[in-house]
Amino acid sequence: MATDNTAWVRPALIRLSLTVLIMYRSISDTNSEKEARIVIENTNKRRYSKMLGLWHILLASLVLQPYTHHAVGIWNIRRKMQKNSMPPIKFGLDTPKSCFLWNDKGEYFELSYRFKINDEVVEPAKFIEPYFISSTKDPAKFYLFESVTDCQVTSFFRDRRLKIYVLKAHYERYFKLFVEELAELYEIIYVEKSDSKAL
Repeated sequence: MATDNTAWVRPALIRLSLTVLIMYRSISDTNSEKEARIVIENTNKRRYSKMLGLWHILLASLVLQPYTHHAVGIWNIRRKMQKNSMPPIKFGLDTPKSCFLWNDKGEYFELSYRFKINDEVVEPAKFIEPYFISSTKDPAKFYLFESVTDCQVTSFFRDRRLKIYVLKAHYERYFKLFVEELAELYEIIYVEKSDSKAL
């Protein structure tokens, strides 16, 4: 039974469970495949944005929870989960700010994903949730992204192991515009060779 302090959370959790369902291709005879794909993608984008908003509503409650555990793929577990198989985690109220390290490696450039917490540049932990991120310094503490764009950019770099390499010969033609557009949204930190090992 919910207490007075947590009763308000239940409606948000219900909305979260209803929103989480992601549409997959289910094409009717009256729609072309391209049109159906666009409809599904737009619907999923709206749901993704709505999910992030619900997580922001729930964040204050999550921070106050004394017993919060993380389980990956819980829906695939056929037996009762053992507590020792679910590592305890915590949530931070600070907003992670995505940033990037730009490193000149001689024949190529290296663009690495990082994020800031209270102006401290930290390296992301190996496991990155769709809406949350943690650091290698404290992998059990998760921070909620501020926007859908932050989630999408982080997901893009996560799929590339948080780094992109580009040959200098290819930079002007294939990569310069990407870096310039990225710099309009996020801070890019140019790393001196003497500092590269520290970061």
